[in-house]
Parts: sequence; C-alpha cells; structure tokens
Amino acid sequence: MKFQIQEMDGWARTGTVSVNGKLLKSPCIFLGHSFNRGNPLPWHYFNVDSLLINAYDILVQKIDVTRVRQILDFDGVLMMDSGGYQIQRFNRNIDLKTIIHIQEMSKPDIAIPLDYPLTPEMNSKEIHTHLTKTFRSNKYWMESFPYNSIPVIHGYKEKQLIDQINKLGSPDFLAIGSFVPILMYSDRKRLVDLLINVRKRYPDTFIHFFGVSYLVAFLLFLLGADSVDTSAHLHNARYGSIHLQHTGPRAIAFNTKKRKRPSAHKVIEKDKFLNESCGCPICHYLEFDNLKVRGVRGLQLRGIHNAWVYTTAPIELRQKIKEKKTAAFVETIFSQSGLHYLYKYAKRNYLT
Repeated sequence: MKFQIQEMDGWARTGTVSVNGKLLKSPCIFLGHSFNRGNPLPWHYFNVDSLLINAYDILVQKIDVTRVRQILDFDGVLMMDSGGYQIQRFNRNIDLKTIIHIQEMSKPDIAIPLDYPLTPEMNSKEIHTHLTKTFRSNKYWMESFPYNSIPVIHGYKEKQLIDQINKLGSPDFLAIGSFVPILMYSDRKRLVDLLINVRKRYPDTFIHFFGVSYLVAFLLFLLGADSVDTSAHLHNARYGSIHLQHTGPRAIAFNTKKRKRPSAHKVIEKDKFLNESCGCPICHYLEFDNLKVRGVRGLQLRGIHNAWVYTTAPIELRQKIKEKKTAAFVETIFSQSGLHYLYKYAKRNYLT
C-alpha cells in the first residue's frame, strides 16, 4: 500500500493511494455500510470508490465471512474496521483473534486493528489502559496480519497522539478515532488543534479520521486530513432526513423509524429542494414525495440520495485544491452553518 501526494493548497492536499492493484484518489470519504436488512447499496446506482464495513457487524449479523465480497458486489477499495466502538458500547467479549479471522476470511483491501476507544468521562488510569491495549493490538496486526492494515490511535491531547505515533515508528498510514464525543459534546476547536499539530509533525503521513459528519469532513480536508468515514447518510435517512450539497441534514419525513423522537433537523421545503437540481439517480427518476415514503423503501431512497451527496463532495474538493481555492470554497460552505465559528477559529490560527 502506497500513498503519493499530488497537489497542495495550504494544508489541503490531493493524492493517490495504491492498494491491491486499485487506485484511490484523496481526499475521499469511505461510506459506512452495515449488513442490516434493507440498507441501500448505493454503488449499484453510481460509482462509489471507497466503502467501510466492520467485523463486529459481520459477526452479529451472522454473515458468511467467505462471501462478504460476493454479498457486497463492490469493486472499489474496501476497508474493514474491527468494530471496537460497538464491542465496547455493548460490552461484548470479542478478542483480537476473532477479528483477525473475520478480516482474513473476508479479504478487505485495508484492515483496521481491534482498538479500544476513549470516552470523555474516562479517568487517567482508564485512558492509559485503553491506549496500551490499542498499541498492543496495532503491533500484533503489523507483525501478524498478512494484508494491508492501518494502525489506529486515540487521544484528546497532543502528547497522547504524538507518543503513540512515535511508538509505532511513524507509520506511513494512520487512523485517528475517539473524536465523535468531541464533535458532539465537547470543545470542537480541540479537533482543529490536534489535526494541525499532528499534520505539522508528520507531513507525509496519510491520515484517516473515523466517524465524522458531512460538513466537518470539509474542514478536516482543508486542514490536511486525507480521508474520513461516515455512516451519517444512513443514520439521517433512517430518521427522515436528507442532505443538500454543502449543508447539514434537513428533515423531509418524520418518525420514519416509529420512534417517539421525530427528526430534530430543520425541515426542507419542496421548492428549495427542487432548486438544487440534484443529479443523483433517485431525484433524476422519481418525484420529490418519494423521499418521504416510510419504511425500508423510504430509507433506501433517502440513503442513496445522501450517499450521492457525500461521494460527490470529494470530487468537487479535489478540483478546488487543484485551483488553489480550497479555503474560499470551505469558507462559503461554513458561512451558513452553525459551525462557522469553527472555520473562523481554524482560519485565524492556522490559515493566515
């Protein structure tokens, strides 16, 4: 597995990853996919370059590990996470040999070691234990796994991240996790600081971020991240929300999953949506009201539409990087967002 930088615009950059005879352009978004019944397969409708699945999902869904590729029918770059977050959340006792067996039999293009994520409420002893276990797991994968793997690190402080990277020998590829709690509940400015400080120290390393939203992805790419993954296209579709280009999710149908809580997102008006002239196959062939359908069908239609918005974003961004217009482009996107303060913080401290 090799990574080559091609274009630079400030911290933002384009590049190519060569893996298993496949060429993946960066920055890129790995669409998260679960084998839950009814989930859409957007790559059957348009080109999807990169996909993320996880070993825990394969285990609990009882998927035949030898048929994962056949079931997906996906030709792009396939990354398989361990599912460490879910294992920890549901308190499941699953060891690294089980995860390695699933990855070896499924044959993803990129494998992520079993990791032990952090949460903001952990004390220093718990954090140390999780970081130590993740480091041991990374070393085990690097020494024992016969396929391409990317070590994953966690940390809410610069020293935690830098120490882990140095202990791993400054790898060419790196995945960073545990930032969802920061994005949801904590000081989001810390995410900007940590990314820039890691990028400054390791300018040639390919950096992947786990579990970020559509808008935050633009900011991370502006600041030097090379790839992210997200399942928000599915989560938002499940709760009746869709994405427009360069905006957060907007509600189009309420209570589609028969939950008490309706979508908390702003409601999108039909005229506003139609003015977007979306080029996705769902909007091209079906009427607006089809996206409001309840049940599995509605989930699939909204999920495919959202996936289209997600997968076209990196293409547009790569062009802006080539034109040296990345910062202005991202500033325009964030100017209408509640996260505008985050862009202004990044610009004030790192872009001027």
